[in-house]
This record gives sequence, C-alpha cells and structure tokens, in this order.
Amino acid sequence: MASPDLHSLGYISRAQGLNGSVRLNTEYPEILPGIKGKTVYLTKGDKQFSFLLQAIRPHDKESVVLSLKSCESREMAESLIGFTLSVGKTELPVGTGKQFFVHELEGMKVEDAKLGLIGTIEAVYPSPAHPVAALNYQGTEILLPLAQHFLLSIDRPNKVLRMDLPDGLLEVYLNPSAEE
Repeated sequence: MASPDLHSLGYISRAQGLNGSVRLNTEYPEILPGIKGKTVYLTKGDKQFSFLLQAIRPHDKESVVLSLKSCESREMAESLIGFTLSVGKTELPVGTGKQFFVHELEGMKVEDAKLGLIGTIEAVYPSPAHPVAALNYQGTEILLPLAQHFLLSIDRPNKVLRMDLPDGLLEVYLNPSAEE
C-alpha cells in the first residue's frame, strides 16, 4: 500500500518495446514532465521498488511510455505490469495563477463570489471537458465544474479556490425535484 506521503499517478499496463520501457495508464499526463529525473515508486501489495524516471513520451490520451533507470529489458518491464506508480507529494509540480494541477485542489476551500464559502474539495474527478470537484454543501454532495471561466483565483498559501459559479447550479443539487 502506498504511503500517505506518496501521490499515485497511474499503473503500469504493459511493457513497451525491447529496451525495458513501460506503458503507464494515467489520468495525470500533465504532471509527468515535472517529475522527469526524480525518483518514482512502484507498489503492488507489499512490494515496493524505486526508480529514477529518465524519459517520458506520450502514447495516447490515457497513457505515456516511461523509461526507468535500471529497467533495461523487456522481461524486467513485464515483471512491473500491474504496479502502481507514485511520486512523493513534495515532488509534484504546482501551477501558477489560475492554472492548476488536479492534485493541488483536494482539501482546498471553495468560495463563491455570490454565496461565500461553499465547502472543502473532497475529491477531483477527470472529465473530457475539465475536471470536476466533489464537495459537501449543506449535507449534499455536489459536483463543481472546474472550467477556467468559472475560476476567479487560486490562493495557494491559504488553500482557497475562488469561483463565480453559474446561477442555479447549487439549487440543482439541493432541489432536484423542483420544476421551473
């Protein structure tokens, strides 16, 4: 099991080529260039190995090909299939301005321009258009679209995400049977 100080980035789905490269299925391809040259951890059950991430290249929408130092044969790469790849949380890149990496948002407070404090982000889910944040508002789980045009600012030191939510969005969750 991964340490709480590690952030999971995906899992090794297959060996790629003959030289020891592996394919990583991930929801976070944008993070990987920021950790090139850093130590990554592969975990499966009670087994954990560390490797230096040497190279990254895109494969498709859901996967990238990684070269790990000391993983030099297809046989070794095949032995890593099914392992979860993680990185130390302190090694994760941080966005600037309104640009963010999904891992930064969990635990941030959400403040709406009109309603004030809404709640704390409990989870962030990928979606084709933009990530979606899950939080509890007035005892109900709501999903907020993290589209750039709703974001006003991100106060990283105070962990506050300021948004201008569309009118009626929260009411959809609070009054699901109300008809207009």
